[in-house]
Order: sequence, then C-alpha cells, then structure tokens
Amino acid sequence: MITTNWDTFLEETFQKSKTFIGQDELIFGNPQGISEIYKIHGSATNPNSLILTEEDYKNFEDRNAYLASKLLTIFVEHPIIFLGYSLSDPNIQRIIKEIVRCIPSDKTDELRDRFIFVEYTPGQKPKLENSTYHVESTPIIIKQIKTESFEEIFSALTSLRRRFPAHILRQLKEQVYDLVIHNDPQGKLFVKDIDGTDEDRPKEVVFGVGAISKMQATGYKGLDRLDLIRDCVFNTNGYDPFSVVTDTLQKICKGNAYIPIFKYLKESNLVERNGKLKDPYNIYKGIADRFYVSPSQFRSKGYLENQANKLDIENTKLIEIERSEGPETMVKLAPYKSPDEIDLKYLKDFMKSHFEEYSEAKHMTSHFCKLACYLDYIENYYNIFKKPTN
Repeated sequence: MITTNWDTFLEETFQKSKTFIGQDELIFGNPQGISEIYKIHGSATNPNSLILTEEDYKNFEDRNAYLASKLLTIFVEHPIIFLGYSLSDPNIQRIIKEIVRCIPSDKTDELRDRFIFVEYTPGQKPKLENSTYHVESTPIIIKQIKTESFEEIFSALTSLRRRFPAHILRQLKEQVYDLVIHNDPQGKLFVKDIDGTDEDRPKEVVFGVGAISKMQATGYKGLDRLDLIRDCVFNTNGYDPFSVVTDTLQKICKGNAYIPIFKYLKESNLVERNGKLKDPYNIYKGIADRFYVSPSQFRSKGYLENQANKLDIENTKLIEIERSEGPETMVKLAPYKSPDEIDLKYLKDFMKSHFEEYSEAKHMTSHFCKLACYLDYIENYYNIFKKPTN
C-alpha cells in the first residue's frame, strides 16, 4: 500500500504489515513488496519526516530518486487501485508519464487493466467505465469506478482468497533473500507447517520451495484438525481417505471435540448404505463416538440458541443473516438451521473467502471449526444417507 497520508490508520488496520516512512527507510529497510505500507510523504509518528511546505515538496522531488524508481517499478509490475487520488494530481500524472515513456507505443493497451481509479461520486452506485487519458500525444485507457460508497469495493477486495496470509509470505521472502545474500543458514534449520501460528514459528526461517510438505515430512499422523477442515472446505489436498482414518483421526480424535470425519469415512467405504458405520468395533472409539450424531449436537444451549430463535433462523436465509447481523454472527448461528434449509454452495463459498481470517482469529476459531464440521456432516453424510426422499 502506498499512501501520502500522515495518519496511522493503515498501520492500525494492517498491524502485521511492515511500514516504511520516506525514502531512507526504503533504502535501508530491505523491502520485499509484500504486506508493506509505504508512507512516501512521511508519518505523524516522525514529525521530521513530513512533506508539508513548498520547500519540502521541492526537496522531495530533488532527493527521492530511489523512491521514484521504486514507485515506478511497482506501477509497472502490478495493477494499482487509486483510492482518494485524482488523475489531476501532478504526482500521479508524472508517474504515469514516466511509465508511458518506458514502453513502446504499441504496448500502451496493456496498461488498460493496470490503473483503476476509484472516484467518489454522490448518488452513484458502483459503476465501472473506461476513460481515455492522454500522456502528451499518447492516449491510454484507464479504468474508473464511480461510486458514492467504497464499501462494496472493500468487500470485493476482502473476498479475494489467499492461500497464505500476506505477512507470512513476506517473512518467507525476506528469509530467502537473507539466505541468498549471506549464503549461510548458521545452523538454524527448522521444519514446520507454513500454517503454524506465530508463536511456534521461529523468527528466522530457511525453507525449500516445493521440496517438502507437512504430510511428506511427518506422514498422515502429522496432519491436524485445521488441515482436515481446510480439505473439507476447499477439497484440494487429495489426501488418501483411509490413511486419514487410520492415522490422522486415530490421533486427533483424542482431544478435539469437533473434527470432520464423514468425508473420509464415506470415501473409505466405511459407511453402509443404510447409513451405519461398518465394523464399528475395528474403528477407533473416538471416531465411532463422533459418527452417530444429529444436527442438535452442533448447537449449544443458551445465548446463541435464544438469538437463533429470535431471528427465526429456520425461515431466514444465511445470506440475510450475514447482511443484517454480520458475518461473524452468521457463522455462530448457521448450525441452528436444519440441514435441508442450508444453502451449501453459499456456505462453502463464504467459508472459502473467510477461511484464513476466521480459522486464525481466537474468538472465531471454535465457531468456524464447528460450522465446518456441520458442513461435513450435511455434505458427506446427511445428504447421502439420511436426507428424506419423496
């Protein structure tokens, strides 16, 4: 993120991002281009860094050659969304002019999707349109979004799915850079799942890209509840279901209350046509105990139950609850709907888009995991073996 603002709003909102103030911090701060905030006109936290007076602006233009080249590189290599800036801004015009000068005239059309200007327009619902902007004699097409509210734009951006949190990618890239520069891991070698928490991840990491996975390193016994929940939501890990039953579930069913089991039992052909478990005495008791459940066992008594009744949840769509009560409340109340009344496609899409956010947040992890297990129950057991037929 690049900002000319002095306030600390971005740092407070994206607390895990690295902040660079002015050119000097960029030069000496080892920027990685991921999960970073560039405060190019200084920050209120450092009054001496502020670009404020006419003389400041003149010095800024004269002295900031590295910063200018850094911004130019970012603008050329990535799509840029401008929020709160105008095409009439001299700084923006200068950067666009430099970019146009760098590329052949027959390549200017490729800039069409690189610059997206969001323009506040009272009374206007979000509307995307192309506009022509002339740089000297060269016309370029720029996308403009006119809207009276930025809320829908922010919602669209937050729905983009991330496989890994951005701040983790930055840490990994920084460590690879450090290893290449120094060519010496100094005996610090650590094998750990990339999805581990910050507490159990060392501050310095050396890793091989594509060389080893968590499952390859430790086998199916190394998988945990979150690995299985991720697999049930995204269905992309390709685990061998029988190995999950015999190795993974045997281990993790000793502690965690809510664990997705039905996907793996079904795919291992361990469920009879009548919905009963095959050879229950030969399957670990912790798995068998979790098999014969009903929707009520995914719900708790008390405040949430009262809230679900108050909202008449059985006759209210999940998307309506999300809109009226917020996404966190929807996650907590969704298990109170009967399996027949749940829109699985909506629920799965929602869980994919919020997976990294809610699976890591301490106040939401248990609710999110419980909902994922309810989804597993509906999709891989109820809809196949228990759903009433006409």
